[in-house]
Amino acid sequence: MKYKRLGKGKYMEEKKNRTKKRAGQCLAVFLLIVAGVALYHAGTVKGASNAQPGSVADPLITKSYLEEQLAEVSGSFVRVTLAKGKQIFLHAGAEAVIYDGGGTVLGVGGLVNLTKGELLRKDNAMTRYQLYLSPSDASGFVATANTTVFVSGSYTMK
Repeated sequence: MKYKRLGKGKYMEEKKNRTKKRAGQCLAVFLLIVAGVALYHAGTVKGASNAQPGSVADPLITKSYLEEQLAEVSGSFVRVTLAKGKQIFLHAGAEAVIYDGGGTVLGVGGLVNLTKGELLRKDNAMTRYQLYLSPSDASGFVATANTTVFVSGSYTMK
């Protein structure tokens, strides 16, 4: 910054003006910070960030979206209940998910576990909540307990 050669009184007056200008700028910055803190505090008091994630006050997804998605999925899968020892044979391309209970694979073709990406052969145990695909009409499973399974596609029970 260049200073002009002025008389002693003029130099002091210019210095005072610069000091007042800086003080005004510092005050403006301070007021902006105080306003930001006040807005943040008001948001937390009103519950904008106090809600438990996933609670009614702060859902991860809306209830209407979930119901819409479930309606689409549940339209393609049918709930089937099997007593212990009952057999179900899935036709080629049919899918099944064991929801409750358990099963052991039947048939020469086995079942494809799409969740893990592996083929289960005859007498292999099935895992709950995994998606299975039938590669042939002769594939299925026997319930090892009272079992609830969701099936998409054609099937035969014995």
